[in-house]
This record gives sequence, structure tokens and C-alpha cells, in this order.
Amino acid sequence: MKLNNLLCLLLVISILSCNSAGNEEVATEQVKEEVSTGQVSKEAIVHNLTIKTSENDQERQAILDAARPEVKREVSGDVLFVVNHLIVADNYAWLEVTVVDKNGHSLQLENEELDCCHAEGLFRKKDGQWQAVVFNSFSTDCWFCGISSQYPEVNPEIFSAGARAN
Repeated sequence: MKLNNLLCLLLVISILSCNSAGNEEVATEQVKEEVSTGQVSKEAIVHNLTIKTSENDQERQAILDAARPEVKREVSGDVLFVVNHLIVADNYAWLEVTVVDKNGHSLQLENEELDCCHAEGLFRKKDGQWQAVVFNSFSTDCWFCGISSQYPEVNPEIFSAGARAN
């Protein structure tokens, strides 16, 4: 996200939080100062990449590409991801997808004990590359329920409601 877009987003948030007339100018100046002095970093902003856009295409694809080998451990052949949840903040991303075959059809898993066709994972961007911190595909339970409490360094806003629940 460009710095100008970041400023606009921060300004809107600040203006919406102002309670009385006249505070908009104060809020605007405060946000500009916080961004320029580094008190608010670009990475502190939460980005929703669930829906593909021209602005998020590269970052979104890099995260999905990091998830692909994790899924390939359970299934052969090419797969596509239907993204149900992909939120990024502070070099972390939480991903929840439905896995389908390359034609968009439901998978036929060889292992009938697996629960088709979902996958979830926490990713971290390190040295410019997205890597799975923890990932699971086709689990039969809610392995990720409450996982946000296991990673206090991660902005809890990236997690889905299920990942925040205990």
C-alpha cells in the first residue's frame, strides 16, 4: 500500500473516531505526525487480502504459493484455493481456504479419515518470503481454535473468529 493510501486510511479512521466538530483537523495532523515520525508503521495496518485486487495480487499470490506445498503433502495433482479468509498485519498472515482441484471441483481424497477440503495456517514474512509458521489441511477437528492466544506477538485482528475462540 502506498504511503498516501495509508495516510488516507488512517485519516478516515481518526476522523470517524472524533466525537465533536472541530476535532477532524486535530486528528488529521496527529495521524500525519505519527506516520511521519514512525510511531505508526505501514506494517501496523491490517490488510484484508481475501478478495483479489490489482493492488494485493502479488502479496496474496506469494502467501498462497507458500501454502501450496503444505497442501501437496496430503493430495496429489494441481489444486486451487478458494480464499475464505486472508488477513495480513505486521508481516503475519492468517489464511483459511477451501481446496479444490484444478477445474474447481471438490477433491476426492484417498485418505477417508481426512476432512475435505479445508486448510488453515499462520504465515510469517521473513527476508521477503512468506513461510508457514503453522499449517494444517483437511483436519477433522478445529485444531486452530484459540490459536491466536499461542502467538501473542501476532496482531489478533488477522485471525478469524474461530482462531480467536477458545
